[in-house]
Amino acid sequence: MGKLVGMTREKRGQISANVLSIPTIFDHPRDHVWKFVTTSETLVTFYGSFSGDPASGEVTLIMVEAPDNPGTAVINRCVAPELLDVTLSDGEGNPWSLILKLEALDDDHTRVEFIQDIAGFETMAADVGAGWEFYIDRWVAAMAGEDVEKIAWEDYAPLAQQYEPEVNGSPS
Repeated sequence: MGKLVGMTREKRGQISANVLSIPTIFDHPRDHVWKFVTTSETLVTFYGSFSGDPASGEVTLIMVEAPDNPGTAVINRCVAPELLDVTLSDGEGNPWSLILKLEALDDDHTRVEFIQDIAGFETMAADVGAGWEFYIDRWVAAMAGEDVEKIAWEDYAPLAQQYEPEVNGSPS
């Protein structure tokens, strides 16, 4: 999870050339991390559920925080258990291009690189970075069997200020 400095959380991601990248180490084997994020029954524990057949290339996505505003997830490329490239569309049809790259570090640890193209919505990018760190930490907690509800958005919202210089083209 994001490191705490005093009472302030420190971001672990970065924005460069309109790409948000957030690396995270999971204390689980790659196959387990993959199944956790690609199975609706476990995805719902920290993010949302999906319905439909992923093999069709598209599913309906229902986020935990917006159950009345379902969107779609188009699966652009899937190389289990290494790569998931999707385009999420919210209820208004706004596209979000996301890539998850999973690398087995050893038998019990996996590095996940979360990547999002932020071109076209740079004005939201700082908040988006903070938001994905929130969801990724919920993912880590859910896999550890911890209560994800103890992870509060209010603790992550200030991360947007740390992302802001990167959105404007300055290093953090």
